[in-house]
Amino acid sequence: FDAELLAVLAPLFALKVVFEMATVVPNALIVRSMRFHLVALRTLVATLISAAIALGLVLAGHGLWALVFAHLSASFIKAAITWWTCGWVPAGLPRMRALRELARYGLFACGNQLVQVLGSRADQAVIGLFLGVRSVGLYNFSKRIFSMVHDVTSGALGTVSHPMFSEVQNQPEKIRRGFLVSTFLSSVVS
Repeated sequence: FDAELLAVLAPLFALKVVFEMATVVPNALIVRSMRFHLVALRTLVATLISAAIALGLVLAGHGLWALVFAHLSASFIKAAITWWTCGWVPAGLPRMRALRELARYGLFACGNQLVQVLGSRADQAVIGLFLGVRSVGLYNFSKRIFSMVHDVTSGALGTVSHPMFSEVQNQPEKIRRGFLVSTFLSSVVS
């Protein structure tokens, strides 16, 4: 998009990936123990604080940096709260056998996430291509407001569905019924 600032922003957004990767195991332990109130609390706190940071920076005239620090602060706060509430500390390195067992599911989950990310960013690419960087920024800010509401309400449903489906993975009828119910609930809430 002819935006030289992206060379500065890309490494900063790489921090978001680090924060989110650091929470994978603690978050899985929280979800596995069915403490969904912690997931909701973490999301609510991170959303409110990052929104306050974004609004403060926008009102102070920092424009694009408001979006950058809103995203980074949300990821950092979620990571901090997840580690603080999970009650787990790593003990040693993982065993190769355990890593191989997780590889099949992990590859599927990564592929699924990649398709979702590419699909969710296509609109931004089209807006940037035809309307420019400023329009993408405005669009992303408005999209973020919707995302805050969605994360707090129906976002937790996705977090609940993975452990639920893993418990009944050998029962196709329960998986089908659970998928239909979770899809319906997600649609109603959204």
